[in-house]
Amino acid sequence: MNLLKGSIKDWNNWRAENPNEEIDLISADLFQTNLSGADLHNADMRRMNLREVNLSSANLKGAQLYRANMNGVNLTNTNLSGANLYRVYLGRADLRGADLSKANLQMSLLSQTKIEGASFKKALVHGISTWNLEGTPADQSGLVITGNHEAQVTVDDLKMAQFVYLLLTNKEIRNVIHTVTSKAVLILGRFYKERKSILDALREELKKNDLAPIIFDFEPSENRDLTETVQLLASMSKFVIADVTDAKSIPQELSIIIPSFPSVPILPILLKNEQVYAMFEHWERFDSVLPIFYYDNKAHLLDNLKSEILDSVENWKNKVNEKPKAEEQILEQKKKFNKLKESNPQQYWQLVEDGIIII
Repeated sequence: MNLLKGSIKDWNNWRAENPNEEIDLISADLFQTNLSGADLHNADMRRMNLREVNLSSANLKGAQLYRANMNGVNLTNTNLSGANLYRVYLGRADLRGADLSKANLQMSLLSQTKIEGASFKKALVHGISTWNLEGTPADQSGLVITGNHEAQVTVDDLKMAQFVYLLLTNKEIRNVIHTVTSKAVLILGRFYKERKSILDALREELKKNDLAPIIFDFEPSENRDLTETVQLLASMSKFVIADVTDAKSIPQELSIIIPSFPSVPILPILLKNEQVYAMFEHWERFDSVLPIFYYDNKAHLLDNLKSEILDSVENWKNKVNEKPKAEEQILEQKKKFNKLKESNPQQYWQLVEDGIIII
């Protein structure tokens, strides 16, 4: 029976009478076709053009969808359990309420995809690419992030699958750490309306400078308490901006960050005419704590972001990098003098006598 002729009801009746009949739709073009509620379980739909097709509430259990173009497809409440979606493009697809449990999503691309209420339980997600997903799945437990020939490792968060796999492989760890620590900026401060508007504006301005600012205004992980979460974010940051205006939790946060991470510069900012909290004087003795930048208002802070914050951080980092180089040169020179002492002691002691070598 031809899928595109007659009603979906007629098709489903035929399908019910012929449940084991093979359905071959390889490379077919069904662009914008309405197949809502169609029974296509175990159908061979490899390389099909399913762009903007309505497959809502359809039965695609066990279907072969290898390399299908499913851009903008409507899969709301669709049964895709056990389906093969290897290398499928699901950009702008609507997967709300869909069942993708045990589906093969390896090497697939999900971009601006709606996933609210979908189930990804025990799906294979090795090599998956996810960008700007919309909504929260009903179930994303037991996601298999490793390849077919690797020991099975699972995670419970679709958006974290790729990152966790990078950590697992180890070879890419150095690149991951370098990339994150060269981009991330942790912003600390108060989050009531007036103060939050300042921090949000600062975040947007930092983005324009090719940085990845993080404002810690979310719930901490279940595996880490509040202080530990802040400490973890600080360890991943290129630098920390601490708005110490009307400080409340900041003293506790800085007391953990500053002594623990001497290689992470802290740039304190303070609204002009406000008083810094009393104990901050202690932290100003640490090399990693830069001078406070006093700002008049939001506009003044943003206008001076580069000169007073970004340039200050870069200057501090340059000075820190110069110190090990100088120490390295001194050690190298000492090695040369020691070799001279062994090979030509007379010349060595003459240089000591002349004050050229100091021992």
